[in-house]
Amino acid sequence: MDLSFPGGTPLREIADGTLLIKGKGGQMEGYYLWLQPSPDDTDIDCWVYSKYQNLDKRPLLNPGEQIKHGQVIPYSSKTGTTDGHYGKSGYPHLHISTMKAASDKHKIIGSQMMTKNSTLFDPLQMFMGIQAQDQMAKQTYQLKLPYAVPDERITPSESRVVWPVYCQQQ
Repeated sequence: MDLSFPGGTPLREIADGTLLIKGKGGQMEGYYLWLQPSPDDTDIDCWVYSKYQNLDKRPLLNPGEQIKHGQVIPYSSKTGTTDGHYGKSGYPHLHISTMKAASDKHKIIGSQMMTKNSTLFDPLQMFMGIQAQDQMAKQTYQLKLPYAVPDERITPSESRVVWPVYCQQQ
């Protein structure tokens, strides 16, 4: 999923988890990181692997470090999008991918995460629960996303997940 934000927008971790790898990929990837929230971190009955791409720089965080939901990771940028498909000026945004797997066992090959019997899923399901996929195709939803505001408060406070950027309260 691509989420368009101006370059330099602070990005937030969507769930508690562990930083698995960070690096710089090629075209369409830029600076990236892979995070691994556990089932206990999300209240979802599987392991989640989330990849953030097109970051402004390689994160200062280190692999193995624990990250809290709502914590700022690097900022949005257009790394990975200049030249090629998007033209010389690029396209500042966050590309976020999520995979689910029954196990925390994984293998890193280059910038890719490999897990046995994993499947990609829509990142919005982090806010709805993985099991909602069948219902999503059949109904229209009004989804209330948990969010953080600039003073670091998360609404609702008991949420295990949070939208990946600050929101302004209305």
